[in-house]
Amino acid sequence: MELKAYRIERLSQAAKKMDDGNITLFGKRLGYVDGAFVRQMLKGTRPITEKTIRKIEEWRGMKGWFDNPSAGSNAMEVEDAPEIVAQQRWLPVVGVVQAGADGLLVIDDHAVGFGDGVVPYWSKCPDAYALRVRGDSMSPRYKPGEFVAVDPCFDVQPGQECIILKTNGERMIKTFLWEREGMACFESINQDHKNITLELSEIDKLHRVLGGVPSFAFKPA
Repeated sequence: MELKAYRIERLSQAAKKMDDGNITLFGKRLGYVDGAFVRQMLKGTRPITEKTIRKIEEWRGMKGWFDNPSAGSNAMEVEDAPEIVAQQRWLPVVGVVQAGADGLLVIDDHAVGFGDGVVPYWSKCPDAYALRVRGDSMSPRYKPGEFVAVDPCFDVQPGQECIILKTNGERMIKTFLWEREGMACFESINQDHKNITLELSEIDKLHRVLGGVPSFAFKPA
């Protein structure tokens, strides 16, 4: 495995091991104000320095954490990578979505049990769902008649698209950029809209967008 990719994977696993994947707590453990620098390391935009590696490996039970077995290190000290268990499954189409004014989403939800069909996608989340795209306001990223697959089970990381569910009931689809000091910044998919910064208290949930599904993959109920 390429050294950079290997170190990013081990850093991610270290955050899960030490702080259950809470990047903010993990960043503070490393001596940072928050988790912003760690997120940049995980994204690959900031190098994982030897100083960072040494600090992590000084923690109890972490000696040799970044040893690379492909480079001749002791493979017994390196945990196996997590098994990929996601599989293709049918996601229910629970509503119709289009972008409205100021980047807000207009979602016509179907009543529970009255979805009009399903689409296939790879996900292990039992609550994953899909939305049908209406109109061309989300083009060229998502075209009319296509579907957006959404996973509400996992934390959204910087650089990933998500649906923002605000506490006031508004919903938006954005790309998560960063979180620090009680604020989070998001980039609009439609470049006609500027980036927005929200207080964390304004955000109820973030649902990760898995990707688009072509219209021909739709299976009627």
